[in-house]
Amino acid sequence: MKKKENKGFFISLEGGEGCGKSTQLNLLAEALRTMFPGREVIATRSPGGTAVA
Repeated sequence: MKKKENKGFFISLEGGEGCGKSTQLNLLAEALRTMFPGREVIATRSPGGTAVA
């Protein structure tokens, strides 16, 4: 029997400047790491990827 392959999720947070997107991103990433130990959680920013972007 084939093992079912679990595909990932893509979650996007949108909002204006200073509304807390980065804070929510960090909280969500940590919650997902806790909920799904052993699974890879990648948190990224676009465009750029740095706090200055």
